[in-house]
Amino acid sequence: MIWRPTDRGCVCVGQGNIRERLTAHRVDREITDCTPYTGELLVTWADVDWRYHDGVEQYLGEVLQAIVGRRFPDVASIEVNLPS
Repeated sequence: MIWRPTDRGCVCVGQGNIRERLTAHRVDREITDCTPYTGELLVTWADVDWRYHDGVEQYLGEVLQAIVGRRFPDVASIEVNLPS
């Protein structure tokens, strides 16, 4: 999950190789343009068993209403503890 610290707004949620995904997101204008006022984005992640990746991503996408990437897997949500 990439988020903004000022309003704790969720920018995007996803899954995959963290290094590869963050490298791609660093140059993604849709993401970098989300913070013109501070230029600061934060990242948090969790280790999730591969069998649950899609369901967890679906749940986070529904609950956190990410600004970017609103296409989530079409599977049943798997509820998880939200970042605090």
